[in-house]
Amino acid sequence: MRLGRTGIGRADAPDVVHLGVLARPWRATVAPDGTVVTDDGVPLRWAVVAEDRVHDPATSPTTRQRCVDGTPVVETAVRVPGGDVVVTVFAAADGGGALVLEVENRAGTSVAFACSRADVVSPRPLSAPPAGGELPASWRVLPLGHGSSSRLALAVDGASRPDLATLPDAAQVVRGWQRQLEGGLRVDVPEPTAAERLVRSRGEACLAPPPDADEEPERYLLRAGQLVALRLLEGLRPDDVAAAATRLAAAHRRSSATPWAVAAALASASEVLAALGDDRGAADARAVAARLPAAGPAPDEPPADAGRHEAWLVRRLAVADGATVRLLPSFPK
Repeated sequence: MRLGRTGIGRADAPDVVHLGVLARPWRATVAPDGTVVTDDGVPLRWAVVAEDRVHDPATSPTTRQRCVDGTPVVETAVRVPGGDVVVTVFAAADGGGALVLEVENRAGTSVAFACSRADVVSPRPLSAPPAGGELPASWRVLPLGHGSSSRLALAVDGASRPDLATLPDAAQVVRGWQRQLEGGLRVDVPEPTAAERLVRSRGEACLAPPPDADEEPERYLLRAGQLVALRLLEGLRPDDVAAAATRLAAAHRRSSATPWAVAAALASASEVLAALGDDRGAADARAVAARLPAAGPAPDEPPADAGRHEAWLVRRLAVADGATVRLLPSFPK
């Protein structure tokens, strides 16, 4: 069997999750197959060696992935005989920065965790794979008994060698992100995934590369609104926000109806400018939006783009209409 190769690590892939630490410049991504790519561009791929064969998450039909409670803590599971092997990846600030991998063997038999980078820090030395096997000779292997777990780490951005004993665990990082991302809109609806997708959207706003204000004014303004709600104003400039709002409004001045996301982005521009202390600019943004055609409704289905999800959810719960606000025009699905 040959290990699968996919378009991993692309920041523009729809399901790539960004990892990082606030106030630190380095970032990483996790692809849907669990592959981790750091700023150095070198992917960390992994597989599970079970009693029957090598299980590659890039090709296995049993691969599942989720963001734990919507946070930038990514759990990827692969089914092997007797159960799952689960790899949880997250970023930590300790020692200048590290990516942490928690590997848990929930299967009924022993397995081995194999990864493509030899510079990972592990609690015991990693071994080379058996000669002539399915794994490349450059990979490294860590045995895992039934019910056991292990932690590995990878230094980022030239940081010192991570100390596994001092790194936080996944549960601690999840709680930290939940505290950070709880600002702004709080959602309590019958469908729990709505709240998780809201957290995911905010995490991406904090960690994904910022949209270009000239090329993507709608996405730029929506993201700026999310950052203001989270009290993260650094890097936001009133001139950029005002220019993006003007450009976006001009592009839709002759439309028969204003797209819902455009209306949401212009409302966000006013809120951001007010938060930055530019009350006149906020009033101008509201006036520009008022001259556009009436906005169309938000769609029933949530947008695939995480950056639009919070705006979509807000417009599904409450829509401003002149001096009135229509509450719960429809429930989010």
